[in-house]
Amino acid sequence: MVPQIGGLENHVRYLSSAQWRHGHDVVIVMPRVRGLTRHQGLETHEVTPFEVNPMASMQTPRRLLELAKIALFLILAMRLIVRLHKKTRFDVVHIHGGFPLAVFAVLLRISLGSTTVVTLHSSPRPSRWFRRLPRRLNPLAKVDAVIGTSEAIASEVLEMGVDPDRVCAISSGVDLESVREWEQKRRDSSREVIFVGRLRGVKGVHFLIEAMRIVVDAIPDAHLTVVGDGPDLPELKLLVKRLGLDAAVTFTGSLSHSGVFRELAKASVFVLPSTFTKREVGEGRPTALMEALCMGIPVVATRVGGIPELVRNGVNGFLVQPNQTRELAHCIVRVLSDYNLRKQLGQNGRVLGETVSWERTAERVEEVYRKHLTRSAQKTRKTCATSRMEEYFR
Repeated sequence: MVPQIGGLENHVRYLSSAQWRHGHDVVIVMPRVRGLTRHQGLETHEVTPFEVNPMASMQTPRRLLELAKIALFLILAMRLIVRLHKKTRFDVVHIHGGFPLAVFAVLLRISLGSTTVVTLHSSPRPSRWFRRLPRRLNPLAKVDAVIGTSEAIASEVLEMGVDPDRVCAISSGVDLESVREWEQKRRDSSREVIFVGRLRGVKGVHFLIEAMRIVVDAIPDAHLTVVGDGPDLPELKLLVKRLGLDAAVTFTGSLSHSGVFRELAKASVFVLPSTFTKREVGEGRPTALMEALCMGIPVVATRVGGIPELVRNGVNGFLVQPNQTRELAHCIVRVLSDYNLRKQLGQNGRVLGETVSWERTAERVEEVYRKHLTRSAQKTRKTCATSRMEEYFR
């Protein structure tokens, strides 16, 4: 398993822990992650002395450095996984990340001969070049199974010509134990707005800050808490200062898992103003959004990626078009101004908690494993790496 950082890393951590509880031996191979908590039963290998940030802005020189780090990580990870496989054969190799890691997955499938599964946490079509890739060269068509973390992502994989029998959608889960603990501590102040996520352009936080100027005009004591870190943090702080919103916006930086829940427990509305398009890395089903819904927090979010799969407009929150500052502000004001509306939206959102436990997510992933392990056992395996390479280009 090869996680990156942030929400994806949490997905791997909770999924792997659930799989271990179900009796599986789990080995995680990953880059260095700051503040990583070791979990009982999980064999974890950090193969780089540095952190890897796959979300650095494409428009900055730093992106080239991050790409170099990712390439080095994949080389080191490949060497380690092959070495570990010689000691204890892996039945399944499960890769988590974006479309480019599918190439890495195919190389592992060729090298190890193990069943290989890729979970895509974002759109598999980040550029025209990838969208036009012939099926016979598409690495997603060469792995045993592709899991999208949303129906939207799975649909894009199918549009690329991948065999439907190899594609499914399995959402991230939610730590329902923490949800229930912090929900009991929740207080609705009627003024707290919260954003949780990576601070980068496509998350749309700058639109949220601009919307807060309109919100504060209508509700003077309204306050926004921005939880998270990222390359856009300095620019966002300057925007807050320029708009005169210093007293109305707080940046917490990165927080521990319990720290995020502590902030969520104070919130009256959760806002996710993502601006993703099909030419950019798209949203799956964001974990923080699911946690907010399960805690009974109304949501205002944009109609992108897998978000509409979670938020039903006027039922458990409101959906707006991306990049629309006034529409975003209007919905926030509407929720903050009406206690009965917040209560109804929150009650409807809690229904999600019945279907998104990590135990259920792990069970569905294990069904994928069993299906393709059985299929692999029925085939005559080719043991020569050369013949496997020939099979790839058929």
